[in-house]
Formats: sequence, structure tokens, C-alpha cells
Amino acid sequence: AGVINIVTKAPSEEFEGTIGLTVTGDDEYRAVASVSGMASDKVGIRLSGYYGDREGHITNLTDGGKLNGDESYGLRVKLTADLSDDLSATLIADYNNSESDGAASTFRSVPEGTTIFGQALPGAGVTPSKTNKNRRADGPYQSDATDWMTSVKLDYEMGDYVLTSITGYRDWQYDWLIDVDGVDTLTLNQGGPYVSKLLTQELRIASPSSDSFEYVAGLYYAKNENTRSFDRGTYFEL
Repeated sequence: AGVINIVTKAPSEEFEGTIGLTVTGDDEYRAVASVSGMASDKVGIRLSGYYGDREGHITNLTDGGKLNGDESYGLRVKLTADLSDDLSATLIADYNNSESDGAASTFRSVPEGTTIFGQALPGAGVTPSKTNKNRRADGPYQSDATDWMTSVKLDYEMGDYVLTSITGYRDWQYDWLIDVDGVDTLTLNQGGPYVSKLLTQELRIASPSSDSFEYVAGLYYAKNENTRSFDRGTYFEL
């Protein structure tokens, strides 16, 4: 199917900055900003950041609060440096954090007489339909994610050939917990943490430009560690 290659903007030779603001009619706010320029004759830097806040669109009739809202922010830096006439380096690092009181679902259709552990569904005040945005929940709703990444790219020019080394590391942590039963006389929770760590190393050599034949050859190593648990528990309020 081909390759998707995403290349982010490099530091600019002249100082520049951007800022963007977004406000929506359903109470979502978002801001993005970046600055870029040369720290010296041989070192360039680009710094970007964002912040977002979105109010939940599901009403919890038990406490009157909103569910499925989200607050997130992140920072990213890209630094380029000419270490010598033949050697250049690119450092990228980013950090992202998201905290949400989701993912809460709603009832579209519930047959009459439906119960869960003897408790009637869908809960007092909830009218199932395609446009229903109400539910009842007395348990927590949590969907939090944090990740950070760093990579170092070295390009060494050997005559007409280019030798490249790319070392990368990413750490992603996700924790979620939701109340799945839909009534406030019973709490049926499920969730658990998920941690993923990825280390990669790439070495490659690129041939000189040619009208007849070009090639890229290399080696790639990856080590991925994943840890995940799932818990489900219930208790009755008597």
C-alpha cells in the first residue's frame, strides 16, 4: 500500500512565530503556538505547544455533572545542529498529557423490563433514544494518558554517500476506569493501566544521486515492552 512519511517542519533560518485559537459552540477551547529561529550560526530550534479544554456532552443525572470532557496539553522541541562539515544532528523530544472523564456511553434502546443484577434499566430520568445524552453513574469515569518521546538523528557525509543513525524511545502510559452499569444503586467498574515502551535503532546508507541507479540499505532494531491489566469489580449500596 506504500509508506506514510510524516516530516515535521525544521527550525527556520529567520525568527518566526505562530499562534492559533479555536473556540466552538459546544464549549471547546484550543490554543496552539510555536516559535522558531537560529540559536547560533550552526544551531536551530523550533518549539511548539498546545492546550485544549472540551466540556463533556453527557449529563450524569446522579450528580448533575458532565461526562466525556477532556483537558490536554503538550510540548515539542526540534533542534538541529551542524557538528562539523560532514556531521549533522537532529534532536526531537515531545511530551503529551490528556485527562478525560470518559468514555461514557448512553442508552439508545432498552427493552421493557430489562435489569442488571436486579436493578431496573436504564435508570430514573433516562429516556433511551438516538439523541439521548443522559445517563446515571455513581462510579468514577477516568481516561488519562501520558506519553513522551525522544529521538536523535545523525547524518554523516562520506563523500557522495550519507550514513544515517536514528535512535528513538517512546514511553506511553494509559489508565482508565469507568462505571458500566448505568444505574446509581449499583457500581460495576472496569478498567486498568496500560504501559507501552518502545526502543528503536536504525542504521542506513544512501547512495549518491544518479539518473540510472540509486539505493538505500540498512538495519533496523526494535524492542517493545507492553504491560496491561484489566480489573472488574462490583458492589451494592444497601
